[in-house]
Amino acid sequence: MARQNLPIIDTGPPIRAVRSPIRPAKGSLLLALCAGLVAGFPGAAGSAEFLGRLTSVAPLASAEEAPLLLGDEDLFVDNRSSHFVSDETVYTPHSPPGAESWDWWLLPEGLLYKSYIAGEKEPRFSTAFLAEKGGDVLWDTVLGGRVGVVRYGTERGIQPEGVQLDLEGGAFVRLLPQDERDVNAVDFRFGVPLTYREGPFQAKFGYYHISSHLGDEYLLKNPGIDRINYVRDALVLGIGYFPIDSVRLYAETSWAFFTGRESAPWDFQTGLEWSETHPTGIHGAPFFAMNIHLREETDWSGSLNILAGWQWRGFVSDHVFRAALQYYTGKNNQYSFTQDNQQLIGLGIRYDY
Repeated sequence: MARQNLPIIDTGPPIRAVRSPIRPAKGSLLLALCAGLVAGFPGAAGSAEFLGRLTSVAPLASAEEAPLLLGDEDLFVDNRSSHFVSDETVYTPHSPPGAESWDWWLLPEGLLYKSYIAGEKEPRFSTAFLAEKGGDVLWDTVLGGRVGVVRYGTERGIQPEGVQLDLEGGAFVRLLPQDERDVNAVDFRFGVPLTYREGPFQAKFGYYHISSHLGDEYLLKNPGIDRINYVRDALVLGIGYFPIDSVRLYAETSWAFFTGRESAPWDFQTGLEWSETHPTGIHGAPFFAMNIHLREETDWSGSLNILAGWQWRGFVSDHVFRAALQYYTGKNNQYSFTQDNQQLIGLGIRYDY
């Protein structure tokens, strides 16, 4: 979609287009712009009010929030501020409570509590080549996704607010490129998180299942290996906070009500992310993420995962494509080898929901 840099004209009190259940006619956009122009002239308050009623417009808090309305379906970021602008609605990240009406939405666009960028068991599409210190190159790939099922909250797909039920799932595959690309191991995860967001605060509570399995080729070539049955069915509680739009701090704990022989009930993870939350356009933007994961089954040792690179965020879906340098140190993140230590560094790409 085209992005335009338009001259800023002092038109008096700014206007705001408010979403309504009925899509406004294309001509209402021109009327909305006229309302702002008329309002800039002395004695024209009555005319501006009349046009405002025709186009469902209302005053904003400051002149910085005045939108520039484009043609039908256009969406862009106003260079004067961090506000998102569309032909139907204008809003700012972390809008104050009550700024937008909440309603029920089936199969909504967007997520209220996004997956952790550096979380090692977060559903996404990704692939990375990682060199193991003192070992071989590993090829890690994640085939997964996460979607909203139902939401009570705002309709928008970029930084929505409300309460939402999600489904998530993924397969975390490790291949051995130097050994005929054999499957070393694969972990499977499925979850049902219930998430919440309002302003800079977010939370989630849910259930997930995770289990780990050795690859067939690996088992055939290593017949004497002691195969473990790693499995967890757990309840998870997480909280997140945005001190500023581009920075998230979070913490999460989970308790497993069913465990296998090599797993234990409790784990804990925390981290921080610096990531542009607005549509980036073709040029993209840098990002950084760090995650610390501690597990009872490894006597509260765990792992540190760091990613830094470049990202591109969509204008409508809020999905993100990233290319990153990755550094990982700690316990093996393939849970079939959960007691082994690893230090990895490499490059990869990922698509986050």
